[in-house]
Amino acid sequence: MILKDLKNNERGSITVLVLATMLLVTGIIFISYFSMMNKSSSQASQIEKIQEEYNQSNTMMSQAYDDAKANQYQTISILKEGDWVYYEDATGTIRKCVVLWDESSGYGTQIITMETVEDVEIGNGTGTSITFQSPNDQYFIKALDSYNNAISMLNGKAMDYKNEDYAIDARCVGSVPNDKNSEGSGYYTHTNSWFSLYDNRFKNGDENYKIDFEQMEKIGGIIVINKSYWFASRIVDAMSAAVYPDIYMSSSTILNGIANIFQLNSSTKKSLSVTSGLRPVFTLKDEVKVTGGSGTEDDPYTLGV
Repeated sequence: MILKDLKNNERGSITVLVLATMLLVTGIIFISYFSMMNKSSSQASQIEKIQEEYNQSNTMMSQAYDDAKANQYQTISILKEGDWVYYEDATGTIRKCVVLWDESSGYGTQIITMETVEDVEIGNGTGTSITFQSPNDQYFIKALDSYNNAISMLNGKAMDYKNEDYAIDARCVGSVPNDKNSEGSGYYTHTNSWFSLYDNRFKNGDENYKIDFEQMEKIGGIIVINKSYWFASRIVDAMSAAVYPDIYMSSSTILNGIANIFQLNSSTKKSLSVTSGLRPVFTLKDEVKVTGGSGTEDDPYTLGV
């Protein structure tokens, strides 16, 4: 866990509070003691009373310390879109992230990594393009499964980086923020006869990526990370003579839909293999605390539980 030591002024505040409480309670004990000494009660009764007062004082001081310690940290409600945050993922790696959605969004507080965490292949699994002749070809089937399951697969890999102490969910950027496995309905069909063997085999495209992408544009400076990465969203790029079932991805400069998983036309049918980065988005738990930092790129907030 990323737990920041108490700052000097915070330690001082707690010390002053506890000492003040100690002095107050000690005064009460002495007053009680001398008051009882002047009475005719037995020595045993006096000792029992003082012991009771002492136990109460310990409880009060312990509670005062715990309250002061808890109040020194702020809740994640202070995190606003565009703030920088350190996040320790499930592998123990501490990553710089940016608040993509804050508490006011209705999606919870979601942070996006400012780097990819691993490379993910989508396609026929060979690392190259393979020409096939029929929809029964093994490389067509492999690529088809990869294309049709891309959204859930990318979200599943993002979950590998969810730190249970800090996050309640993880997803791939480009998925719907509050319904990560949402996808376009139905399957694609084409009017040309040459495509008839492939009708209703490819899941339709969607525009899910727009929610995150437009928010990233609004924040500014977080789309380009000098490495390509997947957006969990499909597109079927179709023309009269060709069909290209694709997965959205960002290059090192822009978002584009050029990650062809298939190239299909009347004369050529190919399945491809495309590798790009995975960029997770984490939804933080409400009880996570902000323990330090100022939220800038050079001094990201630190988190604790």
